[in-house]
This record gives sequence, C-alpha cells and structure tokens, in this order.
Amino acid sequence: MMTTNWKKGIALLLAVLLLGMSLAACRGNDGGDDGDVMIRVEGGRPVLWDELYYDIQIVRHNLEMWGPIADWDAMFHHNPLGEEMTYREFILLSAIDTAMNRRAIEALFSESGETLDENAAAEVRAGYLEEFEMDEEEFAELLEQNYLTEEVFRYATEVRLMADLLVEVLFGVDGADITSADIAAVESEADILRAKHILIQVPAEEDDPEATEQIWAIYEQLSGLTGDALAVRFDELIDTYGEDPGMLANPDGYTFVPGVMVPEFTEGAQALEMGTISEPIRAFHGYHIILRLPVQEDAIVMMQGGMQMPFRQLAITTLLDLRLEERRAEMDYTLTQALMDFNLDTILISEE
Repeated sequence: MMTTNWKKGIALLLAVLLLGMSLAACRGNDGGDDGDVMIRVEGGRPVLWDELYYDIQIVRHNLEMWGPIADWDAMFHHNPLGEEMTYREFILLSAIDTAMNRRAIEALFSESGETLDENAAAEVRAGYLEEFEMDEEEFAELLEQNYLTEEVFRYATEVRLMADLLVEVLFGVDGADITSADIAAVESEADILRAKHILIQVPAEEDDPEATEQIWAIYEQLSGLTGDALAVRFDELIDTYGEDPGMLANPDGYTFVPGVMVPEFTEGAQALEMGTISEPIRAFHGYHIILRLPVQEDAIVMMQGGMQMPFRQLAITTLLDLRLEERRAEMDYTLTQALMDFNLDTILISEE
C-alpha cells in the first residue's frame, strides 16, 4: 500500500500501479465486489469498487469514441496526464483522478459552509424518470447499461450539485465575482490567445515574389507604431489588404486555444508581447502579420474540435480546476491491496 499526495509525483504512483498490475497478472484476480474499498482517503469518503469501475468504463469509452484500441499496452503519447504511459495505465490513473476530484469537490464544499438538501439527488432522479417517461425497472436497466449502481448515481449526482453551488460561492452567479487577476490566470493556465492578422494569401508550397514584397511593405507601414496608433493602423491595413474573410466576422480578432489555428500562427502569437506585432510569417495559407491582443471577457473562445465556449464559462471551469488541484494536493490517499490485486484485463478483454 502507498500513501501519496496528488500531483506530487504521478510517476511514483504509476510505478506503484505497474507493480500492482504485474502482481494481478500472477494472481488472476477477476475484479471486485461493489463494497470493496479500493482507495482510502484520509478524512474523506473511501473509493469503493463500484465507483472506480464506473470511472474506468467512462475513460475507456472516451478513448474508444474514435475507434477501438488495438493494443492497450501501446504507449499513449501526449496524453492529458502529461506523463509517458500506456493506454492501460492511463485508464486506471484517470479513473483514480476522477474519483479523487469528487473528494476534492466535497472537501471544498464542506469548507465553504454551504449545505446540500438531503433530498436533492432524489429529486434529480425523479426528474429523470419523469422527463424520459421511465419506470423503476427501466431506470435500473439504464443505470446498469451505463455501469452505474444506485449508490454511485446518487453520490455522483450530489457531487455535481455541490460543484454547481460551489461555483456560485467562489465566483458569483455567472462568474460575476471573477477579478482581472483571475482572468490573467486563466489566460496563462489555459494558454488562451487573442490575435488579429493581416493575411496575404499564397498557395501552400508556392513562392510568390509579389506577395512577399507586399507583406514586407505592409510591415514597414506598421514598424515603429505602438498602442492605439498601431491598433488603428493595423485595422486600416486589414481592411485594405487583408485576405482572410474570417476577420470580417471577427472584427475583434480570433480568441482561441492552441491546436485550433495552423501551428505557425499559434506559435507566432505566443511569441509576442501583448500589443506587439510579428514580422511576416509564412504559413499554410500565405503570409501573416500578427497582432497579439489581451483576451476580452465577453469573447467566444474557439476550442479544438470546432467547439466554441464563452470565455467567462471557460474561466469558471479553469479557476475551479485550479482550486480543486490545490485541494487535492493537500489530500492523502492510500491504495489498498484490493486495488493492487486488480487485473484490468478483466474489463478490457471482456468488453472486446
């Protein structure tokens, strides 16, 4: 067994889990019982098998949304946990992460002094039955299909309701109490960028001496300008020369996270100080001159996968994650022998 602090050393935890899974292969453990304690949490609710099983299945489902995983022991490079590990290891660590996140929400909620109506989860359950016109038997079947027991459904529902109330306590209704310092922290943590650009289109992998000359001539008109003078002149040159129709729909510029724009555009914006411009940058669509700007509170952020999210909503999510990460770092938990003996193959193979 091992006691650890979250985020203090995921590599150490990974090593412990690797040892446990190798032992499991020898012992042939085929799973757990709903009431088995998998993780003991100091001062908090223990993680039982039925909850961890649900979280494992959710992570697995999300991984396989774009197709089955051919080899669970293959390396999952650039995974969200930020450490080199296999798909198998990522599933178990992510499930532990999710379970501990619930404990952190509970802890923060308790410290806030707020209380949750003891009937709140039951009212949500009754609402589901009414909305989807299900009887008790159909609801029980739905829970089973989603790897849920009644107890895990109730607990997960309560934690979600706690999180909703916690957001209002910490940040006000709709994030009204978020400060400028909070906004700056979100920009940095989520690596959110806002930029305008002057684009002169040139087909990929083609040379165009006239376009090259033109973009440098535009740059010369901007050199030496700062502040409002630079911003005004930049907009004038966009109107005169810019060949990106998207700028017409986004007159305040693009607000985005890395991975949305072509790499050269993102890297060019990241390298700039606020309110400064880049030299002409060659990218897939042509030549760009980029102006880096501060993120606006009412911006719509372009996310990966074509999604969009209001900046304030993203700020609330990011700030809550930061609070939860701080709280989790203070929490001690112990992996039990039941978890160390668990053989993940019993789930991965049985579901194939």
